[in-house]
Amino acid sequence: MQFNKGASAMQHYVAARPMFIDVEVMNADTRLVLGDQGSQVSPSNVGFGLSSLYREIADTVRKEAATIMAVFPSPNDVMAILVQGVLEQRVTGLVDKLLVRPSLVNLPPMEEGGLVLYLRMVAVAYEKTQELARDLRAVDC
Repeated sequence: MQFNKGASAMQHYVAARPMFIDVEVMNADTRLVLGDQGSQVSPSNVGFGLSSLYREIADTVRKEAATIMAVFPSPNDVMAILVQGVLEQRVTGLVDKLLVRPSLVNLPPMEEGGLVLYLRMVAVAYEKTQELARDLRAVDC
């Protein structure tokens, strides 16, 4: 009998991690980075929030790596699934909320920072996400 080399078990393990299924975790991500609703979002606040969140994510991935190495015969395969899930679900979801693409027909008002503010947010999100990618690459398995 063929059990697809444990791929289903690996995917199920990763999908069952609280960071992927707990709505409150994702809401906390948004609050940490964007602040409370109605508060002014600035590149420095977003940078600080992303740094804190990404540090938390990297710490969680390190903890998961220890469990994965002890439990799975192919830990690198499981880690690849875990990191892919982190990037696709947590990071992309948050960056999509952060960077609502402005319309060229209806530009953001200058008193709210206009396109310059949007571009600064893109730069901060890119820089902090690159730092997360470096941290995740450093997790050995």
